[in-house]
Amino acid sequence: MKTKVFWYSVFTVFSLLMLYPIIFAISNSFKTLSESLTTGLSLIPLVPTLENYAALFQRLDVARIIFNTFFIAGTVTVFKLLTSIFAAYALVFFDFKFKNVLYFILIATIFIPFTVTMIPNFLTTSRLALMDNPRRYIAAACRRAWHIFDAPKHENDSKIFN
Repeated sequence: MKTKVFWYSVFTVFSLLMLYPIIFAISNSFKTLSESLTTGLSLIPLVPTLENYAALFQRLDVARIIFNTFFIAGTVTVFKLLTSIFAAYALVFFDFKFKNVLYFILIATIFIPFTVTMIPNFLTTSRLALMDNPRRYIAAACRRAWHIFDAPKHENDSKIFN
């Protein structure tokens, strides 16, 4: 029982340490700029204010930002779900020519780091005039093959190389 209490205490302390930056950021959003720069790591604002939120809603189209976030996340999720289901099914249950080559190419794309493709992605999207378009982010997120292999394991997974 003592070890259980000890571990709960340890996990509680670490959880609070992990949550502190988030709580600190939310707390600072209710402070003025001068107060947030001078009060250090205090969590409670001396004079709470909503000026920062008023300025946010005046300067930015928050509704459009939220819509774009859900649109991009939803589109990428649906695309990755459909392509991963079909690709994984084909790789497991069908025998076709160059299956192992295709599998190797898909696996090889996982090992290409983002830093290698960052500049070519930027140049391509700028040439296609997609710089301020949600399709840019959707296309960039859908080009990786990791989602095909990041699925729950099945007993027929061993059929890939048979």
